[in-house]
Amino acid sequence: MTIEEAIKQRHSVRKYIHKPLSTEAVRVLEEKIGECNKEGTLHIQLVTHYFHRLKDRLLCRYY
Repeated sequence: MTIEEAIKQRHSVRKYIHKPLSTEAVRVLEEKIGECNKEGTLHIQLVTHYFHRLKDRLLCRYY
């Protein structure tokens, strides 16, 4: 398999559950995201709500 073939066949499948993150998990994630944003001049955000609006828009296959 060539690299191009591997890229075309690559896909990612995620399974989401309707269970909120703990306050501590959110705190740890936001802290780490802040560090990454500062280090890499990024703008990563943690979204912990609005799942019902996004679930139909999530893609399970990427090209």
